[in-house]
Amino acid sequence: MPLKCLLGETPIFGFNYSIEEWERLKSENRKHKLLFMPCCHVRAIPKTSKLGTNFFAHAKAEGCETAAESAEHLLAKATIAEAAKLAGWTVDTEVRGVTVEGDTWVADVLAMKGQSKVAIEVQWSKQAQVETKRRQAKYAESGVRGLWLMRHPNLLVEQETPTFRLRFDESARTFFVQIPSPRYHPEFVGNHNKNEPSYWQQEIGLSDFVVGALNGALKFAPVIGRRLPASISTAPISCWRCKKTTRIVHGVTFEACKVLPEHPNIYAALYDFESLDSGATLLAALFPSHLLRKHEIGAIKDRYSRTMGGSYLSNGCVHCDALQGRFYDHDSWYEAVPTYTVELELSKQLASHLVECESEAGHDIFRWWFDGLTVKGVRGG
Repeated sequence: MPLKCLLGETPIFGFNYSIEEWERLKSENRKHKLLFMPCCHVRAIPKTSKLGTNFFAHAKAEGCETAAESAEHLLAKATIAEAAKLAGWTVDTEVRGVTVEGDTWVADVLAMKGQSKVAIEVQWSKQAQVETKRRQAKYAESGVRGLWLMRHPNLLVEQETPTFRLRFDESARTFFVQIPSPRYHPEFVGNHNKNEPSYWQQEIGLSDFVVGALNGALKFAPVIGRRLPASISTAPISCWRCKKTTRIVHGVTFEACKVLPEHPNIYAALYDFESLDSGATLLAALFPSHLLRKHEIGAIKDRYSRTMGGSYLSNGCVHCDALQGRFYDHDSWYEAVPTYTVELELSKQLASHLVECESEAGHDIFRWWFDGLTVKGVRGG
């Protein structure tokens, strides 16, 4: 059920009409048969869905492959199209295209500005991830970026195929877009628990989301390249050699929430910094000697361990520099507290390293985040 039809050779869209204009169009079409469907060129009939969305129906649908859509799907498409216009983009709906290989695609809403084209898809029925990626590849082959809004929470958390959950509030007849939190994983989130708040990092009204997404508010891994406060957590232990009290570093928390409100903080254990190409420079920035001495923390450096049969990045005693083995970390974990804070840039190299070493931090860095301030700037609010 399209939002678009042809008046002569001119495309018109149902969402551009007021209630009075829509009733007038219905009356004129009954008298003069002015409207035709662009998909098959049979007569079109203006109608209104149960949710108040203006759309066009086939007077005779035999032989047309256009699929029926729910009232919710229609309303979502109309909301997206109107928001894309508000964002300053040219808008078309139910747009048909062909890849260089001859594969066809149909975009729910196509937003265009200059050389940029963005297809925004509303996926109301459940769709496998492999199918989403296949359809996304078609758009990419045609020079179109794809953005997916899915009712079912089978999402892909990746830059190449941006997918987000579309939630419909029936009482308010309003849609919201939900961005996955670090706790979200498609294997564990289904229809039975999709409304669990901890799975969703942000929730944005659909219109605001579209305006923002088309104007740069939707960002992947937005903390990369930013200077962040880095809080160093330490705990006291008794040195096995000299028996004096020293403090050992447990980990580093990059406090992203202080730069990007609502973004999760990023925690990395001390040993996540091993084998990093720029390790010496980073360690010097994280663990400057004057701060270590001030807080009675031993030097952080490679030390040889007879138990391990090799060297590794380790804590040492502030008094005698004896290696404080990793098993001390487990014993003092619950006593660790933030001890001091430095500020440094979270580089792409460090972020990629944290992913490669399978640190939990990697899951918190490479995520989508929506900057609501961008929307206020676009709207002038």
